[in-house]
Amino acid sequence: MSKITRLWKSLSVSLLSAGLVGCQGGKSASAPPLVSKTPVEVSPIDENARADDIFLLSGNSRIVVGDNSNDALTGAFKKPDRAVTATRVPPGLDDTFRFTGWESTGRSVGLISRNRTVLLAMETRENISQDQRDQVITTYRKLFGLADKEVQRPHAHYYFWERGKARFMVCTTVDSRGTVSMTSAVGVVPLMTKFRMDAESAEKDSSEAELRLNRTTAS
Repeated sequence: MSKITRLWKSLSVSLLSAGLVGCQGGKSASAPPLVSKTPVEVSPIDENARADDIFLLSGNSRIVVGDNSNDALTGAFKKPDRAVTATRVPPGLDDTFRFTGWESTGRSVGLISRNRTVLLAMETRENISQDQRDQVITTYRKLFGLADKEVQRPHAHYYFWERGKARFMVCTTVDSRGTVSMTSAVGVVPLMTKFRMDAESAEKDSSEAELRLNRTTAS
């Protein structure tokens, strides 16, 4: 199963991105529940929303909700030669949606679109340094201001910004070995909430992740 597919199916970004559960010396915990396959409603108003003041950033490239999906994966988001293409649509989305993405060692990028309009864009980076993590957060704070909401646990920290119909999230995680991972995503609110990229879900999921980690470490 690909990293992107695992992300859509994961209970939470924190459980997947850092591998907080099931990586403790070969001990494994029970698998987390899947994201609901119940169809999500994205209205024409959501689809036509554009929030230029929050965006996914990589180098000098950015992806904004409302961008043309054919032009989004360019520049710093362009698929590397050795990366693997991913096209499987996440559960709960009908065949009017499209998914385009790629996976390489340590990085994955994906887009959900409809009618060639980007509705959600996501990037995951694995095994990064703490300095790299701090630099990304500092950059987004300079661009967007302080996060509207933050959720912090010992092994996970979520940041959320909302502008109109769009939401931006950064989730940074660190596992018991000190490995840092980061997932950043921007999308229309219904899709972000669908995939548990909202503060309420972050509260629940990060608490569950800590409990699972503690149980696994103690066993």
